[in-house]
Amino acid sequence: MNAMMRVQQWAPGLLVTLCSVQAPLARAEWTANVGYHNPVDATIGLNLLYFGKPWAFEVGLGWIDASTDKTTTTDKNSSTKTKTTGGSVAAAGDVDVKYLFGTSKFRPYVQAGVGIGIGAGAGSSAGLGASAGGLFAGIGLMLGNPGFYGYGAYNSDKYGNTFAQGGLGVSL
Repeated sequence: MNAMMRVQQWAPGLLVTLCSVQAPLARAEWTANVGYHNPVDATIGLNLLYFGKPWAFEVGLGWIDASTDKTTTTDKNSSTKTKTTGGSVAAAGDVDVKYLFGTSKFRPYVQAGVGIGIGAGAGSSAGLGASAGGLFAGIGLMLGNPGFYGYGAYNSDKYGNTFAQGGLGVSL
């Protein structure tokens, strides 16, 4: 088993552990932000950021897709009928943790995260699923305070692809 596969196996558990252990210790407030490539696979995403000292925890929604399954029948009189036989909904985003250096309005940070997805279907598309993958890490800069801030980051994923993120946020 190569090193990256081992990291992929324990990284989601490590992120959850860090979040659950550090969150009660951190002084923080909730903020909302709109980000470019945040979550990773979204062009534009919506995020909730627990803005802490020194840890910040973020969960984002990148896209939602809903569809219906339809069956079309034609009877002997050439009459066409369409019937909905089921449907599905899916959503994807990411979860990440940031370590903020400093407490001023100029805060460099390092981050690591994982992409997440959920889906459910009914009728002919019956099923339920969830997944985590797409581990990424990077460096960034947070400017401002929790009341109003901007951020930018440069990241790399497990395949060596690089991407930039940026956005604006406000306190909730």
